[in-house]
Order: sequence, then C-alpha cells, then structure tokens
Amino acid sequence: MKKPVVRLIVAVAATAACTFGGVGSAMAATPATQPGAVSLSAATQDSTLSYLDVATIAVQRVQSSYPLAKLLESSGFSASGPTDDVNKITSWKFVFQLPGNKTAIIESTGWGTFAPPVVINRPWTEDYVIDWTPQSYLDITAADAILKKAGYVSAYSSVTMRAPLGPKHTEPYYIFNFPDGSHTAVGLVDGNVTAFQ
Repeated sequence: MKKPVVRLIVAVAATAACTFGGVGSAMAATPATQPGAVSLSAATQDSTLSYLDVATIAVQRVQSSYPLAKLLESSGFSASGPTDDVNKITSWKFVFQLPGNKTAIIESTGWGTFAPPVVINRPWTEDYVIDWTPQSYLDITAADAILKKAGYVSAYSSVTMRAPLGPKHTEPYYIFNFPDGSHTAVGLVDGNVTAFQ
C-alpha cells in the first residue's frame, strides 16, 4: 500500500457542513425513528456487510422508488458517542438528489436495514453527485486505517461521505469529524489525507 499523502486545506466549502435549500446547516446525524424498517433481504442483517455494501443497499432502496435518484452524501455516528473505532459508526443517513429540486433522505434502522425514504420539496446543495461505483472506492475501514497511520488517532464524533463543492472537484471523501470542530478527510479513490480548518 502506498504511503498516504497528507495535505492541509483551508476551505469553508470543504467542511462537513452542507446547505439544505439555501439555508446553511450541518447534516444532523440522528438515529432513525420512523417505523416500517425495510431491508432488501435477510442477508442485509448480516454484521459482516461492509460500509460500501450498506451504502449500496441504501442506493438500491431509494432508486427502487425513485429511479433517477442520485447519491449526494451520507453521515454516520456511533450511538455510544465519540469513538476511535469505525466499526461503531453504525447509524447512517443517506441523502439523494431527486428531479424537480427535491431531496430524498433514508435513515438506517440497523446494519443494512432502512426506514422508508422521506422526500423533502427542497434541493440539498453544496455537494457534487457521487457516481456510485463502489468497486472503485476504499471502504471506510481502510480509510480509517489510513487516517490513523497519518497520525489522526483521536476519537471522532461522526463520519460524512461527500464530494463537497469547491474550486476543483476530484473525488468524494470520508470526512472524519472531531469533537473539537476539526475535520480530516480521506479520499475514496486515492486514499490521500486532507486536514480541513
């Protein structure tokens, strides 16, 4: 495995904050509370599923109802609070762009199970669409290992996967959000580490 490259970038648009319908707000990572959890199959309950598997299930679940839905981002947290163990990040929310300036949000109810998607009649902004080709991406466990090898060993409060708008679009990132308000990203394709301030 190649040695990770560490970069320092000062950029507001590249943080984990995003804008919903033109009003700035951080994507809240809250547990799913909706009844009616849906899983694609019994296998989705399997704790051996990777994050990429779970994200693929979310994409398939939303696109089964909204075929033109495009993945924008996901945000996950641990129910037990800040952690340095990525395997404890098990509560996820996925956000999708829909035609007509609408947004679909789907929340996990378990590892690989989801509540029905909720549609909001406003666009989700400040993200590029993520071309969901999971075979091309690092899994979150590999990204976490790269992060720690680069010296970022503190507990994080959440992880966001997104391709933030900025002067140059390269790839989506796993953005590890720390309790002190700092953010460090690992590229899903190149595995490079970027510290945001």
